[in-house]
Formats: sequence, structure tokens, C-alpha cells
Amino acid sequence: MTVIDFTSRLKQSNLSKAQELVYEAHATTGVRKRVQLAKAALELSPLCAEAYEILGHSTSSQKKALEFYEKAVLAAEELLSDGFEEMKGDFWSFLETRPYMRAKAQLADELWAAGFAEESIKHYNDMIELNPNDNQGVRYILASQLLSLNKLEELDDLLKQYTTDCDATWPYTRLLLNIKRHGVSQQLEPYLLQAIKSNKYVPTFLIDPAQLPTELPVFISMGGESEAVSYVAYNLDAWQQHPEALEWLEQSVANMSVV
Repeated sequence: MTVIDFTSRLKQSNLSKAQELVYEAHATTGVRKRVQLAKAALELSPLCAEAYEILGHSTSSQKKALEFYEKAVLAAEELLSDGFEEMKGDFWSFLETRPYMRAKAQLADELWAAGFAEESIKHYNDMIELNPNDNQGVRYILASQLLSLNKLEELDDLLKQYTTDCDATWPYTRLLLNIKRHGVSQQLEPYLLQAIKSNKYVPTFLIDPAQLPTELPVFISMGGESEAVSYVAYNLDAWQQHPEALEWLEQSVANMSVV
């Protein structure tokens, strides 16, 4: 065995041990114990991306959270090394890419919350380029961001990329996109009917966001309230930029028997 082989095996062994500590941390309810286990995992292997994610979840400092998620992305990327480009296009189907994709999603989410909108959008676009199948569903978050920032041409391109998407996000996104471009008019009726058909609960939460639960649903049921909650949680800001649209929506659904 060469020195290089030995070093490689040692790194892999340490990473496996670190991952075991991460599994233990996920099963631990106490934050302090979880943090201790994550730090112990990183002492074994600084390439344990999930340990950085745990630390990111556990801190109350947004700045530190960003630092931890950035380290998670870098660690996961280093593990992929030379195979990165080869897996591009079907990324998620390779199990070894998933820590990287999860870390990147966490970083993008935290960047948006911290006000770094362009950086967040770039990460989500990168993820879709790596994995067009978008098993993580980041296209829905990206769509809400593009709507909120009025990046309508980019949003057009995203919608065209997923023309067969069945999620309620798409018809409601098309509805608001048309409102942004053309204002409220009778021509919106086909878009509204399509949106209502996809999920009849969305208007309720858009019109009265006080009804939204404090936490996002863990599981999403297409056409159900959980899907509506998830959609509105990400898109309420974009809708509230157009009070006239919400007023029109309320009046329109009041005249429909399907809601």
C-alpha cells in the first residue's frame, strides 16, 4: 500500500466515524449535546459537511450560520473533487452528491434571509443546472424569489423549463406574473381558473395570512392545504406588492362555488 492509498483510506475511515456522530446528533433532542457531537465529528474529519450544517442550524447568529453553511458546501464539494463535472446534469442520482446539494440549499436559503438575494438566486440556479430534474424542488423557491424581485424574463425561462410541472406553484406564479405585466383585468380569468383548479386553498391563505401555521408542513399533499401553506409562505411577499391583485382575488373567489 502506498502512502497516498493509506492517507486516502484514513481520511475515508475518519469521515465514516464522523458521519456516525452526525447520525447520533440528529437523534439527539438537546441542542448542546447536538453541537458537541457535531464539533467532535469535525475533529475527526473537517470534510463532514453535515456537521457544519448542524452547527448552522444550532446558532442564533445569522453571520455564523452563513459561515457554517459555506464551510459545509466547500467540504462537500472537496469530497466530490474530480467527479463533479462528470455527474453534472443528473447530479442527484449519485448519492455522494447529496450532502453538497443539501448544504447548498441551506446556504441559499440563509443568504436570502440575510438579504443577499443575488447570491441566493445564483446558488439555486447552479443547483438546477447541476440537476435539472430538481429532486429537491428548489425551482419553487427560485420562482418566488424571481417574482419578488421582478426578474420576470428569468422567471419566464424557469417556467418554460418545467412546462409539465403539476405543483400549484406554477399556475399561481403564471397568474401573478400576468398581473405584474398587464394589471388586473378580465383576461386573468383563465389563469385564475387554472390556479384554483390546481389548489383551491391558496386564496384563503393569501387573503388572510393570519391563518398560516407557524411552521411549514413536513409533508406536502398536492392540491391540499399543506401545499397551499407552502406556496403562500414563499410567495406572500410577492403578492403583497400588489394590493389590488389581492383585492381582485378576494372578490373573484367570493363569486366562485369551488372555493
